[in-house]
Amino acid sequence: MKRSKRLAVVKKVMRDREDKIAQNLQKIQGAMILQKRRLEQLEEYRTEYQERFVVAGAQGLEAQKMLDYRAFMDSLGQAIVRQRQIVERHTADYEAKRRQWLAAHRKGDAVEGVVEDALRNEDRIAERQVQREDDDRYARGHKK
Repeated sequence: MKRSKRLAVVKKVMRDREDKIAQNLQKIQGAMILQKRRLEQLEEYRTEYQERFVVAGAQGLEAQKMLDYRAFMDSLGQAIVRQRQIVERHTADYEAKRRQWLAAHRKGDAVEGVVEDALRNEDRIAERQVQREDDDRYARGHKK
């Protein structure tokens, strides 16, 4: 089996591995985006709730409603902190998987370059062989 054929098998294995990593990366990216949207929604809800509280406060609030508001805002703040942590973990997972994909992609490119070099080398060898055979035929034809 020619070297280029053997290397082509390696190239296919490398590209298949790269594709699997890319698919996994895409899933992780989707999860990261979803978690970022959830964080944005929580932050938007907090802003809306604060605005409603300001309006209600301008009209006067009972002490119990004020305590309920503070308790709710504390809970919402904690939920936002937890969601930020989730986003940070998903972002870190995404970046790690992206680096893994990039490394696999670079290796695949390197193997592809080696395969192309092997093919060019085999082509040069084949061309030299054909030229030698042509030269031999020509030389035999003119010796008579």
